[in-house]
Amino acid sequence: MSTTHLMEPVTFSESGGIPYLHFGTELIQGAMRIRDPDEIYLEYNQQMMAWLLFLETKPEMRVAQLGLGTCALTKFQHHYCPAVKTTVVELNPAVIVSSRSMFFTPDDDRKLETLQTDTKQFVKDKKQDKFDAVPVD
Repeated sequence: MSTTHLMEPVTFSESGGIPYLHFGTELIQGAMRIRDPDEIYLEYNQQMMAWLLFLETKPEMRVAQLGLGTCALTKFQHHYCPAVKTTVVELNPAVIVSSRSMFFTPDDDRKLETLQTDTKQFVKDKKQDKFDAVPVD
């Protein structure tokens, strides 16, 4: 994620069993249906997973997810894509804490690595690494 929201407060709202994440405004940054937390609820997040339609499955796939939000992509990949190892890069520690405490992000394990760092620095440091997909939010 960019530094534009780093100092903005991480706030929340809820309506009809859907908690929403905001960065200091009413604009929705993420959402989760409580009765199905692994579902990708927002349409734009669904579209961000289109890369699955274009890649052949292989024994291990690597995804660098730039930005965490409510972890919709992370949870979906962790739950439904056993071959995917996800590295999530998020600058704002409040987003990481809220994703784990309110939006049910799984703990880091062999399929998930969460890094609190600037995405620009991550991309610069990892430019020689190979990722099958790089969703950017």
